[in-house]
Amino acid sequence: MTGAGADAVKVLVVEDETFVALDLVMQLEDEGFECYEPCSSVDGALEFLETNDPDIAILDANLRGETPRRIAEALRSKGIPFVYVSGYGWDYISRQLPVAPLVAKPVRMTFLLNEMSAALGARSG
Repeated sequence: MTGAGADAVKVLVVEDETFVALDLVMQLEDEGFECYEPCSSVDGALEFLETNDPDIAILDANLRGETPRRIAEALRSKGIPFVYVSGYGWDYISRQLPVAPLVAKPVRMTFLLNEMSAALGARSG
């Protein structure tokens, strides 16, 4: 799933808490992923997606009081898989957002990597 250089999976992290975003990026890069600079808002992520196509995205379920619904819809329309990370439970996510895997905060990297692998596998298979 990961690798160095041009073969590395490119990840977009959308998270409004700077420390959490940078921690996720650092851990993902340690696992061999290539991460773009994190986006901290819905509008920032949508602007990024106008000119970039990550292989997968990690979305916080609450971005400064706004859901990432528009980001999820943009990703889905481009065929880009995504995973939510959130302190909210599945009931909230399933009522508010398009269906995608959910990893609870605080994020356990093993769980996130498993969900990312499944999402990327579903995309290619």
